[in-house]
Amino acid sequence: MQPKNILLAACFTVFTAQGQSETYDILTFSPPAGYTRQPGKDYIQFIRFNDEKTAYCTIAIYSSRQGTDDIKGEFVAEWNDLIKKTTEEKVEAPAETQQVGPDNGWTVRSGTSLVKFSKGDFVVMLVSLAGHGRVTSIRIDINTNNFEADISAFIASLKPESKIADDLAVPSQSKLIAVTQAVSSGAHASSFSSNNPVVGVWWGLRSITTAGGITNAAGTGYSYYGTSTTNKLRQIAFFGDGSFCNVVSSDGLLDQAQQRSKYPDYWGNWTFDKGTGSIHFGASLTYPISIENAILVYNQDHYYKVLPNDHQFMEGTYTAEKDPAAYIGSEPTIEFSLDGRFADHGAIYWTRHVKGYTEDMQDKMTGSGKYEVVDYTIIFTYDDGRLIGMTFLDTGSADKARPAQMRLGNFHLLDRK
Repeated sequence: MQPKNILLAACFTVFTAQGQSETYDILTFSPPAGYTRQPGKDYIQFIRFNDEKTAYCTIAIYSSRQGTDDIKGEFVAEWNDLIKKTTEEKVEAPAETQQVGPDNGWTVRSGTSLVKFSKGDFVVMLVSLAGHGRVTSIRIDINTNNFEADISAFIASLKPESKIADDLAVPSQSKLIAVTQAVSSGAHASSFSSNNPVVGVWWGLRSITTAGGITNAAGTGYSYYGTSTTNKLRQIAFFGDGSFCNVVSSDGLLDQAQQRSKYPDYWGNWTFDKGTGSIHFGASLTYPISIENAILVYNQDHYYKVLPNDHQFMEGTYTAEKDPAAYIGSEPTIEFSLDGRFADHGAIYWTRHVKGYTEDMQDKMTGSGKYEVVDYTIIFTYDDGRLIGMTFLDTGSADKARPAQMRLGNFHLLDRK
């Protein structure tokens, strides 16, 4: 079976719904008949087998992300992320490419490639759309030409929703923009401005005890019963306005209102004076806290203060994954320079999605730009307009400009190369 591109000439210019249509993210489409639906965290997939289970077709629509109108560059980025990095067998650049548009502000580009697979070769096809500040893609895998009619009908039913794309705001983007402008102008007021020693970010090991056992043969009791204790790394934050965060967000500490609204159970208030105080959750839960010999005791766990790192600048290249067997393609790295510039080669996506999870998919491409550090948060401002904030904590290195490691997000360490 040779790679064969499905013609896109009529795609996205005329939309004629055949049967029932639905909308996922920024795309309206007619679900393919006879296919099984399989939803995922950032995609929706349709799959169909023949009666003998020897031939298949899968169609996956991915959530959109913030992007540019450069469809060629965006297509390459989507191919690397959705095809090259996720296919177990080696897959080359698309053997055939085709582009249509722009039309109504949308440009479409597709490509196909034959994948040599140990369990049977298959053709992978990617269709990417760029426009209205968003990028989205559809991936199609087939191992026979028998599903071409299904694919053609599905692609012909696609319609990008311009208004949804225009209205789709990146979470916390407006807040980050405002903070970035305030930092640049010197007008930013830190959320951690206070002379109280408890104010700041602290890290420690939280002890978690679980109990259980195995019932006896008669089912009347336990033949074995015991408890086990594990330690989990944890970050907490005390803000200068008297608020407290039980779990520090991996997206940074600049937008407390948004985080408090999203995770209200993690937030409370604190009082502290002369070495002791309390944390209050609602009207009924109160926990004592104390500081002795620079160690904070909260709920019997010990925490150590993280040094402030406002306006820190670094120099060097850092890797987000030291094990080459863990990634397909290029190593995920990021370069920092002392003039406040960075060049991201996949490290931010690796940190936020492969090692962690976030619904904000605007990091699904590489790029460069400026970085700033404020309130334990590093702000990446890409040259193409994307803006990403991540928790950035001091690792205690003596050389602040060239640390051996840096901690981004939820405890993920980047190692200096």
